[in-house]
Amino acid sequence: MAQPVAELLGAGVQPGSVVVAQTSTGPVAGWLVAEETQADAGERRCAVVGLEGESVVAAGPVSEVMVSGSPMPTNDVMPRWAPALAGAFWGSSAGEGRA
Repeated sequence: MAQPVAELLGAGVQPGSVVVAQTSTGPVAGWLVAEETQADAGERRCAVVGLEGESVVAAGPVSEVMVSGSPMPTNDVMPRWAPALAGAFWGSSAGEGRA
């Protein structure tokens, strides 16, 4: 069952967890990246970055990005490139007026 990232964060799930995002092409596993604070008096943003760093597979306000189930267990720590990729995505979206 899909739920918004906001519910996961409210339940204590931490950014850096591996989650399964619901995308238009189906479920995709990735690293959960969330802003520390909300952007420009708007809602806090999040992104799910593919496990291999291939792309941002889902991004948007925490109330709109949908994920399935609980975080996937992993012994790995989120790589430094995951938040950097999310930040670059948010930066490019802001420049296009889509953030």
